[in-house]
Amino acid sequence: ESLGLLENYLRFETPDDETLVEREAWLEATAKVPSSLPPLKVVGKVDRVDREDDGSLRVVDYKTGQAACERPYYKEELRNELRERALFQLRVYAWMLSRRDGGADVSALRLLYLGGEKAVAVDEALPADPKDRRKALEDTERELVDIWKRIRAKVDQGALSFESCDRKWCFCHAARPLCFPSADDASEDDLAAKSVKELRELCRARGLDSVVKRGQDARATLTA
Repeated sequence: ESLGLLENYLRFETPDDETLVEREAWLEATAKVPSSLPPLKVVGKVDRVDREDDGSLRVVDYKTGQAACERPYYKEELRNELRERALFQLRVYAWMLSRRDGGADVSALRLLYLGGEKAVAVDEALPADPKDRRKALEDTERELVDIWKRIRAKVDQGALSFESCDRKWCFCHAARPLCFPSADDASEDDLAAKSVKELRELCRARGLDSVVKRGQDARATLTA
């Protein structure tokens, strides 16, 4: 499978080290949050940063799967939603790069999906006007802060308030009922007091596997 992904990549483009600025680089930035919230430090690892002809940067992220947002049998509304969710990660990378010393100027984003029969690129251009570009990145920061605010609200409600997300395809919908089939299994305090290691051991004790193989049903994999 790995050789197939590499072949798809090489068919899509020839690596050009002359445009390469960074590869597998760690990024971090601290968002501006209200005084009512704890500090928010965002850390990520960008796959590749290229230099465009005009001197600006392009953020590239490689995906080993297929581009769900490009599947023609999905309704346009769902394709747009999947595209927005996927590109948000790259917008965060662009925001973090802009917060570096000197403020890197990112003008383009690319998701390169290597799975399937051929590689598929999903591109997005940030606004050409510098002011509009800064505003777009500020909007990304505000979205991060909003997510942080909602996470903190969930934490304050207790561990069991993390019941599900709004992504129908997400692993959590299959995993959570199997980990915690009833309220009698564990109280909120019990769960909140457990470390990540202890929670993983709890899952393993119940015969649950957090890794779902590609093409397999999540529930069937977990209960195997």
